[in-house]
Amino acid sequence: MRLTFFLFTDIRTGRGTENVALNLVKYKPRDIELTIVYTDGFDKLRLSEEYVMKMTASCKKIKIHTHNIFNKSRPNFFKRIYRDFIKRPVYKDLKAIRGSTLLAKIQQTDIVYLFHNKYAIFFNNANIPIIGTDHTDSISEIFKSSWIIKKLYSEFYFRNINGVHLFPKYNHLYNKFKLKYKMVLPNGVDCNLFFPRNSNIRKNVMEVKKEDSEINDRIKFLFVGGLVPQKGLDIILPLIEKIDLKNAEFHIVGSGPMEEIIKSNKKIIYHGGIDNEKLSLIYRDCDVFLYPTRGDSFGLVILEALSSGLYVITSDYMRGTFDDFEGRYLEYIPLDIEIIKTRIERIIKNKELISHDKMEEYKYVKEHYDWEVIANNFYSHMREFYNENLISK
Repeated sequence: MRLTFFLFTDIRTGRGTENVALNLVKYKPRDIELTIVYTDGFDKLRLSEEYVMKMTASCKKIKIHTHNIFNKSRPNFFKRIYRDFIKRPVYKDLKAIRGSTLLAKIQQTDIVYLFHNKYAIFFNNANIPIIGTDHTDSISEIFKSSWIIKKLYSEFYFRNINGVHLFPKYNHLYNKFKLKYKMVLPNGVDCNLFFPRNSNIRKNVMEVKKEDSEINDRIKFLFVGGLVPQKGLDIILPLIEKIDLKNAEFHIVGSGPMEEIIKSNKKIIYHGGIDNEKLSLIYRDCDVFLYPTRGDSFGLVILEALSSGLYVITSDYMRGTFDDFEGRYLEYIPLDIEIIKTRIERIIKNKELISHDKMEEYKYVKEHYDWEVIANNFYSHMREFYNENLISK
C-alpha cells in the first residue's frame, strides 16, 4: 500500500504538525510505502537536517516550493479570504509543477493524508481515499462556518476530499460529514521522552536544575507553544503582572512574533524555541502547565505535559479533547483573567490542590496515547480505507 503525507512546511520546522508526521513515520509498518511531500516554507527551523534524515530514512521525500507567505501574525478573516481566494498560493504551487514528472510522482499513491487540506487540489480525478484533517487549516472549523464559506472552500480546495480524520473534540460532527472514509483518533505522545521526574524510566537522563529543584519550594508554571496571542499569551502576560511571584515562577517555551516582549519581561523565565529533548527536561522540572488557548484543534503540548506528570489548567476551548483527564490531572477554566488569577493564587498558597499520583497519570497516558498505540490505530484505518477503495473499484 502506498501512502502519501502532504505537509505545507519544511519538516525541520518541528512544530506540532511536523512532530505528528515524524512520530507516525517512526511506527510505520514495513509493508507500507510512505512518501512525504513537504515544502520549503518555515518560520524557524527547530530540528536538525541530520535528525530529520534519520527519522525519515524509511520514506520517500518530495520537496516543492511554496508561494505561501509565512505571516508573523495570524491573518484575520478578511486577510485569510484575500490569501485563499485572490492570491491562492497553493494554486501557484500546483501551477509551478503541473505537467512535470514531479507532479506525476506525487500522484502515484493509493491514499493521501493531508496535513494541509488545500493540497487536495493536487489530486484531481485521483479516485483514491483523500483524507482531510484538522492539523492546520481545520476542516471541522470550515465545516462549522457559514454556508458561503463552506461552499467557497469546497469548490476551490476540498472538492477532492472524500475522507476525514476528526480529533475527539469534533466527534459530534462525525455523522454530519457525508464522506466515504471517516475516523476519530487523537494525536499521541512519545512516552519514552516525556515522563515524570524521578520515575527512573530512563536512568541516564539529567534533570534540569536538579539541585535547585530539591530545595526550591516555589510552584513552577509552564507555557509551551507559539508566541502568539491566540495561544493564551494575551491572558498569561497581564496575569503575571497581577500575581505575587514570591512563591511562584513562570516559564515560557516557544518562538513567534511576541518573542521580544517575553524576552524583555524580567518576571518570566524564557527558554526560547528548543528541541524536544531539552523541552522534556523543562516539563519535568515544572509543576503546572498553564495553557489558556483559543486556537488549537488538538493541543499536543497538553498531552506532553500530562505525560510528564504535570497538572494542567487549560481553557474551556479544549473541552472535548482531554475530558478523560478532567477532575484528576486536568481542569478546564474560562478565558477570564480574574478567574484564572484566583485559581493560580489558591494553588500557590496550597500546593495540595494539585497533588496527584504522577506515575498513575503517566501510565494512563502511555496506555491510551503513546505514539505506538496511536500509530497502530492510524495505520489500521489507512488499511481499512485502502481495502474499501479496492472493493468499490
